[in-house]
Parts: sequence; structure tokens; C-alpha cells
Amino acid sequence: MKFQVFLLVSLAWTASAFVANNIPLKTGRLQRQTNLCLANLKAIEGTPGADWKKTLAHGFFAGLLLASPGLDLIHHSTFSDGGLAFAQGATSSKSTRAAPSVDANKDPESILRFSLPIVNNKNIIREAQESLEMNMDKALREVKSDKWGKIASLSRRSLAIITKEKSNILKDIPAEQQPKAEAILKSIEASFEGLSAAIESKDVPAIIASKRGVLRLIGDVEQLMVKAFPYEIPSQYQNLPQLKGRATVELTLKKADPAAKFFVDGKTYDDAKLTLVLDGYSAPVTAGNFVDLVDRG
Repeated sequence: MKFQVFLLVSLAWTASAFVANNIPLKTGRLQRQTNLCLANLKAIEGTPGADWKKTLAHGFFAGLLLASPGLDLIHHSTFSDGGLAFAQGATSSKSTRAAPSVDANKDPESILRFSLPIVNNKNIIREAQESLEMNMDKALREVKSDKWGKIASLSRRSLAIITKEKSNILKDIPAEQQPKAEAILKSIEASFEGLSAAIESKDVPAIIASKRGVLRLIGDVEQLMVKAFPYEIPSQYQNLPQLKGRATVELTLKKADPAAKFFVDGKTYDDAKLTLVLDGYSAPVTAGNFVDLVDRG
């Protein structure tokens, strides 16, 4: 009886720890662990004190199965895969092997910029981008009174990179595209005036809007650094529509009832417009099929 109580407590503890850490399913590992447990139980048969040993062994091996990384006691799509969790910007208060930190990038435009297949991903313009994106966003969330000095410093650092490192930025852009890149860099410099004014007035909505405008221009420069499609599409998909780049599609949604309205942020609209960016660098066939369907109407 004591062993049964002990085993129940052990299994309950193991289960609670497993639920807290949410370990995903791997059926192959689970099958191997099960076979090992059964083989060991069979070896106990016929030995002195077999009943006592089997009782203990059953519980022990059950605990091993429960604690095996092959089991999935609870399945939650947000944390079932680390890469998916990061892409979706999922966060968790616990430190698990599948969930990213609370500073996960949740901005879709930022994710698109960072996923551009740039040959030299360490170009100095990435530092200007990082100062305005992750670093400034984190500083804006702080409650300290001295955060404004940090925010202003990040803005100045990003501007300094744009103005003083032009040659290093342009070296990764094809010669025929460099005049276009120089014009965009000048527009970026001018855009910093609005961002600096918003920071000085501590107007958070204005800071976010100005920062987003600057970052979109930085993304335009980074787009010019993409020299070729980064990989070969397998031959079995060559007959399917392909998008080797990016495309923007605007969807207009209307309700079946002409009198019905869309309610968004307390305002009413006759229709709703959605803007989709199709990323052919990451999914050329899927994006290509989508564009093909749009073209067909």
C-alpha cells in the first residue's frame, strides 16, 4: 500500500512538472521507451519477491514514460514549436525550451525586413534598424523617468549610422541601384526630424508613427541589397506558379447586407481593406499560387 501511495504521489508530481514545461510529442522516442519498460518487467518475472519488484517497477517505468520527451500531455499550438512561437510573437512568463522571451519580435513589418535574403546580413544598416525596432520598443515600455534619454540616444545613434556610414551601406547594393539607395538615405535623414520632435515632446503615438516611417525607408534600402533569389526551387514544382520576391495584395471586404457596417476601433466603415504582403522569398510556390488566384479573379 505504501508503494502505491508513493507511486501515485510521484506520478502526480511528474505530471505537474511536465504540464508546466509542456514537452511536445515524439512518438518514436515514446515507443522505444515503452519497449524498454516492457523488456525490464519481463526480466523480473520468476525472481524472488517478484510481486513486490513488479509493483515498484511498474510505477518506476510509468514515471519514466511520463517524463519522457516523447510524451505530449497537453498540446498547445502556441508553444508546440519554438520557431512557430517566435514567428507568432508568442510570449510566456515561464522559461521553457519552446517559448521565446517576452522581447519576442511581434512586428510583422520588422519580421519581413529581417527575413530579406541579404548576402551580408551584418551590413551596418541592420544596427540602425535594430536601434529603432527592438531597442526603442523596449525602452518605450519602461516606466522609468529617465527612459526618454535612452530613447533619444537610440534615435541619434541610428541617425549617425545613416549619415556617417553611407559608403558601408552602399557597398552591398549593386552599382546600378546605388543612386536610388542614396535618394532613399536622404529621405531617411529628413524623416528623423519628425522622430526627434516627437521624442522631445514625449508623444508616444507620434514616436511610433514616425519610427515606422523611418523603418519602412530603411526596409526599402535593404530590399535593394537582395541580389538574387536565394535558392533553387525543386524540379517537381517548376510547373507551378512561383513568386520569386514579394508582392502586395489589397483585399476589400463587403458584407452581404448593404446596410451592414464594419465596426473598427469605435468607427463604422462600409467596407474593410486588408493589405497582404506575400513573401516569395520564404514560400515562393505558396505565394505564387496566391498571386495566380488573384490574377484569375
